[in-house]
Amino acid sequence: MISGVDVKATQEYTCEEDKNNPTVWILGVLPSRLFKGLISRATADNSIELLYSAVSIALKGFKNFSVKGKPVEFETFVTDRYAVPIKIVTDDIMDSIPMKVVTELAGEIMKNSKLSEDEEKN
Repeated sequence: MISGVDVKATQEYTCEEDKNNPTVWILGVLPSRLFKGLISRATADNSIELLYSAVSIALKGFKNFSVKGKPVEFETFVTDRYAVPIKIVTDDIMDSIPMKVVTELAGEIMKNSKLSEDEEKN
């Protein structure tokens, strides 16, 4: 039996290098249609844009994130992505996340959006 991906599931994640008073990122998964939409548009020329999009879709919140000592409030808006209305993170917030962090978060999101071998077997 194949188990589906729980699109409402979230997990807390801390970046590998963020050791002192770390930011906790609340990550969701990419629903299959959105995952397919991102992957099908992947090219060497737009890989950074796809990482950015994955994070803007699957980031569900954060704890202890600030810019110049001022706490950042998590905000989203609804838009259509690949014919799916979805909440995504605002550009102001995405612009404030360092690209190195966006890249790490995107990798974790992509990993969590796939079924593990055990899940595939169930």
